[in-house]
Amino acid sequence: MSRPTIESASLHNAMSGDSTETAPPVIVELPELSLERLRFHAVARAPLRLPPFAGSMLRGAFGHALKTSVCITRAPRCAECKLYRDCAYPALFEPPPPAEHTLQRFSQIPAPYVIEPPAGGERILQPGDAFDFHVVLAGNAVQQRELILSAWHQALARGLGKRRAPAELTSVTSEPPASVATDLEAESLATHGLPRETHRVTLQLHTPLRLQHQGHALGPDALDAERLLMNLTRRISLICEFHGGTAPNWDYPTLKGLAQTIRSQKSLEWQSWSRYSSRQKQTMQLSGVVGQWTLEGDLQPFSAILQAGQWLHAGKNASFGLGQYSLSAASA
Repeated sequence: MSRPTIESASLHNAMSGDSTETAPPVIVELPELSLERLRFHAVARAPLRLPPFAGSMLRGAFGHALKTSVCITRAPRCAECKLYRDCAYPALFEPPPPAEHTLQRFSQIPAPYVIEPPAGGERILQPGDAFDFHVVLAGNAVQQRELILSAWHQALARGLGKRRAPAELTSVTSEPPASVATDLEAESLATHGLPRETHRVTLQLHTPLRLQHQGHALGPDALDAERLLMNLTRRISLICEFHGGTAPNWDYPTLKGLAQTIRSQKSLEWQSWSRYSSRQKQTMQLSGVVGQWTLEGDLQPFSAILQAGQWLHAGKNASFGLGQYSLSAASA
């Protein structure tokens, strides 16, 4: 299967504007990564309060059901269990960082799934009301599809939210793409987002994006294209390496330099909300930005990365649905 290769002018020429020299292009090749987006159709069986953003609630229910399904030692802390690096629960839900790595030391790595909660915001569902949500599986998680589906059946039946309101999973349908590499071979803007030759694109942020500095989410004025593009580059690289089996051979210093040349036009709003953490037994405050973010410049090296991010999201807490965006061509 062919893989998308995106070429760009050299970093020197991009920054200096010198078009008289011919330099080796920057080549970004995205390894093949299996992806599957599952659409879950469910029905409430008791009054169910959906919070303003239900991703955290769904993630907590899923994690509990998955652990109940596969844990055989009942150790109170996974990291202290002798099966920690062999058990399906941490591998899927909270992957353990590698003990050693040739490039750096990791405190955590991205999970191989993204939960996209029901649209519509805060509301109360009555018994018989239907609701949908999506789960994106990446890499090895696609091979664990049946285990994951079983855990979701159990999670909904056990109940959602602090009151554990039960729901019934009535059907699950699979949506494309089968793999990022296959999907990106097509260049349809309407279907896939970003033609290879575009130099101006708009991200529509559907859920709050949390790009952090020293543990704090950055507001609209503090965000720039470099932070966004390098966050996406790092996230997708790690998912490819640890869940797809192939580490991208990307020139990260050069990509960072190119990202610094990208210009931004932002129409972003700060959004705050609270979520209940079943693990910490307390309500927590979260913040992020939503709206439109237009990027302009030499975007070819980031084309495949931006497209893949539509499925894998960006920023902190992407696993429960934050940082979801779609791409569109930006008018000049």
